[in-house]
Amino acid sequence: MKLADRSRMQRQWTQLMDSSESLLTAAAGSAADDSGIAARRLMQDPTEWHRWETEFGAALRKVLIPSRRMEQVRLLRMSGFTWIHSTVPFRHVRDRALRGAMRRRVVTGLHNGFGFARAMVAEHKTYVRSSCSFACSAHIGEFTFNDEIFSASMQRYREIYSDYFNSYCAVNFPDQARDGERERSLLPLLKQQVAELRRAILDYPRDAGWLERELQFRRATGDTQRLPRMQ
Repeated sequence: MKLADRSRMQRQWTQLMDSSESLLTAAAGSAADDSGIAARRLMQDPTEWHRWETEFGAALRKVLIPSRRMEQVRLLRMSGFTWIHSTVPFRHVRDRALRGAMRRRVVTGLHNGFGFARAMVAEHKTYVRSSCSFACSAHIGEFTFNDEIFSASMQRYREIYSDYFNSYCAVNFPDQARDGERERSLLPLLKQQVAELRRAILDYPRDAGWLERELQFRRATGDTQRLPRMQ
């Protein structure tokens, strides 16, 4: 849907696009985290930058069509889920240091048997664009829409979805026949956790209690630490 010239939506869309581009420029020049690295990669590739502008701009248009702020917030959260889903596959390959046949099996399997090199390049480009889009959405959610739970809830969602995706890969692209046995039993539970958290985030603040307890319970403290992954 094309926004009418000089309309409320058009003005707000232009402001948000300008602030998002400024955010990425600043991150590319200073940040050493994943978002900063992704921003630098994006800005070094004019074709991908234009593609990002088109994709992110289209998502923002959908967010701004409703006039009610809570509906805009809900649509921004939905876009955030999409960008998280798009970053997790490359993170899985990178963070688990997959190499050789295992890396090829996962990447080509996710791309329906496309050639490995082509699929790997596509996955990395998707990761870069989606990382940048998510960083911009987090900034918009927190500082423009005053969405008090965006950052914490989306971080928690990425953790849960990553656990689900790891088990999904173990089941569907096992290194050996026995490797997916434990994950196969966990997959339905993890899928249910993803769905419950997604529903709670989208419904917030109508059912605030469950989500706030979940985020508080999962918040890292000096008395907690991540348990080692079972081998």
